[in-house]
Amino acid sequence: MAVLQKIRDKNILLVSIIAFALLLFILSMSNRSCTDSAQSMTIGEVAGEELSLQDYQDLVQNYQFMYEMTNPNAQLSSEDAQNSINDQAWQSYVLNKMISKECEALGLAVTDDEVNKVLTTDGVTGNGQISSFLRLPVFMNPETMEYDPTAFNTLATELEKVKSAGQMDENSAKLYKYLAFAKQQIKNEMLANKYNSLLVNCMISNPVEAKMNFDQRTAEKDILLVSLPYAAIDDKEVNVSDKEIEDRFNQDKAKYATLASVCDAKVIDVFVTPSAEDKKAIENEFAGYYAELDSLTDVKEINQLIRKSGSDMPYTEIMKSANAFPSYITSLLDGSDSLTLSVGQTSKPAFNQMYNKYYTVKLLSKETQADSILHREILVTGADEKEKSTRADSIMNAIQAGGSFSAVAKNYGQQGDSAWISSAHFETARIDNADDRLFINSLYTLGAGLHKLNLQNGNILITEILASKNPITKYNVAIIDKPFNFSEKTYNEAFNKFSSFIASNKTIGEIEANAEKNGYSVQNITVPSNQHSIAQIHNTKDAIKWLYDEAKEGELSEIYRCGQNDHLMVVSLAGMSKDTYSVKAVKDHIKEELANEKKADIILKKLGSNVTIESAQKQPNASTDTLTHISLAIPAMVPATQTSEPMVSAIASKTAKGNVSKAFKGSKGVYVLKVLNDTKPETPETFDAKKEQDQMASQNLGMAMRTLEMSLMKKNKVKDTRYKFSM
Repeated sequence: MAVLQKIRDKNILLVSIIAFALLLFILSMSNRSCTDSAQSMTIGEVAGEELSLQDYQDLVQNYQFMYEMTNPNAQLSSEDAQNSINDQAWQSYVLNKMISKECEALGLAVTDDEVNKVLTTDGVTGNGQISSFLRLPVFMNPETMEYDPTAFNTLATELEKVKSAGQMDENSAKLYKYLAFAKQQIKNEMLANKYNSLLVNCMISNPVEAKMNFDQRTAEKDILLVSLPYAAIDDKEVNVSDKEIEDRFNQDKAKYATLASVCDAKVIDVFVTPSAEDKKAIENEFAGYYAELDSLTDVKEINQLIRKSGSDMPYTEIMKSANAFPSYITSLLDGSDSLTLSVGQTSKPAFNQMYNKYYTVKLLSKETQADSILHREILVTGADEKEKSTRADSIMNAIQAGGSFSAVAKNYGQQGDSAWISSAHFETARIDNADDRLFINSLYTLGAGLHKLNLQNGNILITEILASKNPITKYNVAIIDKPFNFSEKTYNEAFNKFSSFIASNKTIGEIEANAEKNGYSVQNITVPSNQHSIAQIHNTKDAIKWLYDEAKEGELSEIYRCGQNDHLMVVSLAGMSKDTYSVKAVKDHIKEELANEKKADIILKKLGSNVTIESAQKQPNASTDTLTHISLAIPAMVPATQTSEPMVSAIASKTAKGNVSKAFKGSKGVYVLKVLNDTKPETPETFDAKKEQDQMASQNLGMAMRTLEMSLMKKNKVKDTRYKFSM
């Protein structure tokens, strides 16, 4: 019994130890989970300060809103457009943070009063330009299309009232949020301008240097140029070893510096294309569309057919200019094609390879309409139809009796300001709302005067058309337009074949050995961590994330479905580097550079020491061109090598009229030139020492800023981990 009791006592102790250990494990996992969660919500870091995913998304949304307001017809939903906005948001954040820290150390600051002065005057932030953040239409004077401080302040006041009343809708909330963002960005702009002004004053010049720069920049020469291209020498004549490449890389390592992490990847990309069977199927499909569209005259039936077909271009019953359509459609409307349609005619099905589209088009009508309309409006709402109608009649009577449109509008809590609307504002947009279609058609067909529109939502819109301008031809067109895609069967066959190949070749070495004979290829691609895609193929962010966060060197990824669902991809990590690109990444570039240097030595040796234009012209593959108006301001474009050669301009500027230069190396060939004439610019400048010194300081600042930005990013230890998130 004593033994059993000892065992029981030990069990209690053992259970206690295990329980305590489990508690510690749970607590450590909880802390780790919290830490991981915090890290997972961080998209980057500047000087130890983290930018959260939420704050970054808010920043992106403000930039998105700005572009939507200033470019209403821009296609901002595409991956490329979104990436561009994301990058601008990130870059502005990083730059503002770095400059702010530098200015704090220098004692530079921007006060709220300085910001308010900009907002209440001309919107200019100190660089002579109206801030891009104030160029939204809602901040503009409709007559001058310039920033209007009254419009800004009125809108800000109204939004505050709406917010206080708890009546803010989605658009008002976006605009309210944007106002705060714009004020902060203007403050950042003003601070950056102060910082730049300080740097400009450090970029000193002097009148002597300014005069020398002016003479070299504005002096122009006509030259006879003999070009001996490196490309004319067979690559087999020069040998570049791996050691030479590595030595040059180490010598020029600073040239390949990067602030992003860089991975070298091997990529197998399969582009899925439609089969002959797919082509036959879509041709038969469009033959049916053509026959039916050609036979229909009723707009409702035509609309039903287009909806049923799944056309990329929905029918809207709105007259549009030729600019609203892609070029292959426009050519059928504006007389630029022999197949130009007459009203009522339908084009036979055709395929456009550039756009990868099959299409058929019916021209329903064609007429001349104004491109732009000046109008103003009052929206009438009410508890019921009777109240709305009574109000609308009262408004119409008051205005027709000579009352002020703006004054009446203000009685109903609206501005009533006039605004121009042009075809470009709406004709490339997808207009699904029936009231929007009614409004646009009414503006362009009713003519000048006061009009009452009964909207389908039950409200009434009173609009006054004040003026119209720029009459153009517009078209009412029914279009069935669809991409030539592969079928599910074709895709499955391509996937199964590729999947079988990957399953049979389990290492990257086996894949490289067997890819070509199976119809595949392996590409060596460098993928920086701040890049949005692999090989410029859309929807490859998951593959990038795998390479950086999960892959082991030589390991194969899963098969990624990417592109526009028309690519299959497998990637393998070949190496990872920081601070600089790897030798692998720049090997081909360095090899070409070294090969060209060796080819230049061969050419120079053949030319000898006493070079003349005639002796250079006798060399194999020599090409002679006469180039005019050559100056240091613009690098010479050499026809023989199809490249811009700054050295040609530099040597020409230092060679006297009638003299022949020594043979010299360029980026794409060896050159010899003779100056034929000293010429005068077509628009000669007058030397202004102050202006020239300022220009030189500005140019020097531009070059210095690129170096400074790199230095500041290193100093502030900028980390960009946006690749972890799909945005």
